[in-house]
Amino acid sequence: MLKRSYYTRRKRARSNKKGKRKSQKLKNNRKRKGAGKTPTPSTRKVRATPYQTRRSVKRSNETLLDLLARCSQYSEKVRERMENPNVRRLCKFDKSCYRENPKHRVSFQHSNENVGQVEIDAYRECTDKFLEKSWELYKKNGDQLPNEWYVSIATHLKTWDYNDQRHLYFNILANICQHGEMYVNKYSKRFIENLLVGMEESAVTGMFDITSRPELMECLARMNSPDDRYLSNTALLALVKESSNEDVPQT
Repeated sequence: MLKRSYYTRRKRARSNKKGKRKSQKLKNNRKRKGAGKTPTPSTRKVRATPYQTRRSVKRSNETLLDLLARCSQYSEKVRERMENPNVRRLCKFDKSCYRENPKHRVSFQHSNENVGQVEIDAYRECTDKFLEKSWELYKKNGDQLPNEWYVSIATHLKTWDYNDQRHLYFNILANICQHGEMYVNKYSKRFIENLLVGMEESAVTGMFDITSRPELMECLARMNSPDDRYLSNTALLALVKESSNEDVPQT
């Protein structure tokens, strides 16, 4: 076996020591720099520009379009369920049932039910969200309804059949009729007025005969509507009508 010289063995040992020192130095440097720690991201506040504000209004409008599209699909499901006796079975509690949940009322029959009121209640959530999104657009557009709002309602609320009392548009009007005072207090008279007039301007309009619907005639009479036989945008404007001196009896 070939033996290395003393000089060669010493040189090799010296190079190994240098390599160990170098690797140890690199490790120490990494530790000093904080290697292995998760860096915390620096957050910076960005100031909103008018362009970003316009984009946020557009996003809100897309949400309104999506909402009305979903409500339209829901309207078809409610119609199918209400018209199909095989699907809508008699509730086992019938008259003694205490559940007022709209989903339950739509899914099960009750012998003492008002079918029209069941449908109005089923659209309450859609009406609430529709007014909420419309209010959001209204405030972002300087207390005016933007053009996108008119496009949205014309796409999903317009109907030419004023005998169809199962349409989404009719049931939104019915909910505004029954809960109008609450909506006026939650938002404002001017907003509700702009909403109803805006529907009229977009041809989302009609006069629905409600002479067979005492629950709706009652709410129109309560708001002193000029005609409680027909449900329409103009009939609901009585919600925001200011009392004039002519309404006060002269002494």
